[in-house]
Amino acid sequence: MESVHDHALLCLLAAIHNDPDFRDPQRWAKAFEAWKRLADDEDYWGAVLESEMGGGFEPAATADEIEQVRGKILAQVADIVAGMAREAVAQGQDDRFQRAVKALRASDLPTDLVTKVENETFGSREDSFSSRCTALRRECGDKIERDEAGVDGNRAACAAALAKFDAELQPELFKLTSLAGATSDISRRSREAAASLLMSIAIDYTWANEFITSEKLLNRAKELAPEDSIVSEKIEEQLSDVAEAAQSQRFPKGSKPLGDTPEDKFEALCMAVRVKCRDSIRREDDGVSANRKACEAALGRFDTEIKPSLEQLLKTVGADSPEGRRARDTAAMCLHSIGIDLTWANEFKIAEATLGEGLALVPPKSATARKIADSLEKFPRSKSKKESPKAPSGRSSAANDKPAARKREWERIDPIKSAPELRTINGIGFTLYGNTDPEPIDPKSGYTGNSYLTTYYFVVLAIPVIPIARYRVIYTGDKRYLFLHKAPLRTFDKVHLGISIALCLWFFFAVNQGSSSSSYSGSTSSSSSYSSSQRSRSSLRTDIESNKRRIQELEGQLKIGGAEIERLKGEIMPLKKQIEDYESDAKLGNYVDQDAYQKAIDDHNALVGQLKAEGASYKKIFAEYDPLVDKTNGLIREYKR
Repeated sequence: MESVHDHALLCLLAAIHNDPDFRDPQRWAKAFEAWKRLADDEDYWGAVLESEMGGGFEPAATADEIEQVRGKILAQVADIVAGMAREAVAQGQDDRFQRAVKALRASDLPTDLVTKVENETFGSREDSFSSRCTALRRECGDKIERDEAGVDGNRAACAAALAKFDAELQPELFKLTSLAGATSDISRRSREAAASLLMSIAIDYTWANEFITSEKLLNRAKELAPEDSIVSEKIEEQLSDVAEAAQSQRFPKGSKPLGDTPEDKFEALCMAVRVKCRDSIRREDDGVSANRKACEAALGRFDTEIKPSLEQLLKTVGADSPEGRRARDTAAMCLHSIGIDLTWANEFKIAEATLGEGLALVPPKSATARKIADSLEKFPRSKSKKESPKAPSGRSSAANDKPAARKREWERIDPIKSAPELRTINGIGFTLYGNTDPEPIDPKSGYTGNSYLTTYYFVVLAIPVIPIARYRVIYTGDKRYLFLHKAPLRTFDKVHLGISIALCLWFFFAVNQGSSSSSYSGSTSSSSSYSSSQRSRSSLRTDIESNKRRIQELEGQLKIGGAEIERLKGEIMPLKKQIEDYESDAKLGNYVDQDAYQKAIDDHNALVGQLKAEGASYKKIFAEYDPLVDKTNGLIREYKR
């Protein structure tokens, strides 16, 4: 009977020792199976009881106590894996964490036990997310003045809360649901918390007389909330309350109510197809098969429902009318969203054909066309960069494509096995600086990236000294990051690296030269002359060392300022292009989302103001740095004479 226990113990120890990263599901399945067999083995537990009764132990374990140990043994094994999963979370190893959870779910352990361990493992993270949602809801609600005089202040408070949700909570929700699984109880509760927050902000927007925005947010909350939840029912009630006021703002002349026009019904259909596909996507390596089915279903609905509806609508309103152009944009962005989702199914050829089909629906110079063309141009395929993107005639199979889900990133990138270490001791270590090439959440396409590129530095006294690599990351709050991919260093980083190396070499030789010079003394000088000379050289050296320290401080400030200036420029350029696209569409008579246009202008102007302030600070620092370098060089020459 002991062999059953020994076999189970050896299997578990072998899994822990040989596969702590959970890369071999079969090994862990074997370990769980061995312990399940041990827990179910009546002969083994009978032998344990006989051993206790006949072993002369004082006091001997009772049958009830042994039965209690038997009932807890699987929980203890599961808790070992849960502890390893929690360790992975603490170290930022989300892939390892996800594999540990999958190993538990794939085991023969009781379902209620696995669920209990999952809740304990995710508990702190889920609680933190829920608490942050509640705090933001109260923060916004406390600022709302419930009278006509507070309209402008209410609008600003709501906009700030929504921006915080998009920048901080939405990425955390995406990460949480990806790790826990889209259908898990944890994901369900987290989506309810996020939906409640959006519903609250939407209600607050009504006190800013922004009923259309309120309605949009309620629809967004409805997409997040589980269909059979109480939150979903509350959102439906709020939608019915807001609909009439939103209708008055959207149709001031009393045309057709919202939702009754063919254009509104068509937009709702496209949104439903797009959202259902997006929410069904599993953004992980083993989700390819399920993702393919979800995308096939979405394309099927596009062909059988959206395309006929679009053709009928265009016959009624005209393809080049404002309503027609808007409908074509909506259909094209639906295809764009499905095309992006297809990359998670490794169907790159079908994805490319789908994007091309969307491109063919819209005017060549519209913002939608440029967005789709940009995705096509950057799409991972063997195509000359000079070749203009064209709409493929049909969707071809991509069954022979190599599985590589990370090909969906648009820049030159390399997959990473683990996140780099982010740690400093007394200001010395490794950290991240900068924020460029953002990948914002796009409310039209439904793409939920929200990642950006940042530089991984070796720092001294919190000053970035050596740029090591670039990474695409998602900031998840509390100084924690989700690392997606590794990217090459920019020219700016390479110049920075060269300057850092040159300065290190210069400092090394300067110190060596100063040390050699200070050790020299003339044997023929008189005693008093020698003492006076030494005092002079000592004073010079003190001034030189003091200046060098200040120069290093200023260089560190200049590097940080330069990196910040580059980051701001990187954020300003896409906003500038986006504003130009909106203005170009307006001149051509195409549909323009005025809220998005105004937000782009506000964001652009705010960043330009930051850039001007940063530039002024940089010039001020350089004004001290440049003459100090010249002065120090003069002291060094005097010291050497």
